[in-house]
Amino acid sequence: MEFELDFRENKTAWYIGAFLVITLFLFGLGEIGKPLTPYVGSTARVLGWADWTLHKAEKIYNTEITILRRDVELLVQVIEAKSNPVQVSLLVKQIGRDVVEGTPALASTRAAVAQATLDVGDWSIGILEREKAIQSLEIAIALLSE
Repeated sequence: MEFELDFRENKTAWYIGAFLVITLFLFGLGEIGKPLTPYVGSTARVLGWADWTLHKAEKIYNTEITILRRDVELLVQVIEAKSNPVQVSLLVKQIGRDVVEGTPALASTRAAVAQATLDVGDWSIGILEREKAIQSLEIAIALLSE
């Protein structure tokens, strides 16, 4: 018994397959576009390149703010727990990598977090008074809460 399958002759199968692929593609685009579609009032408008760039910049900004807030919270925990200098030194190195570069809008905040990190590190080895380290942390916290 011989069974032959020739797709070139069966155009209906090709049409159905193409219809399914196009339908799935459009459904996927709709699902991706729904959360990114900007609205003016109650009407949706087309997402332009400037809007997309703004969306990406906001996402990067929010991610960086989250990282800096987490770093400051860790510094506060360290200063409250009076951790040993080795742990603080490792934390200072980790936070130092976080504040090396980022968005220009957060340059002063990154500088304040970096200074607070150095001050907490100096406090942990006895070079700096605890109050000065706390003041640096308060400045960083104030900049992060704006």
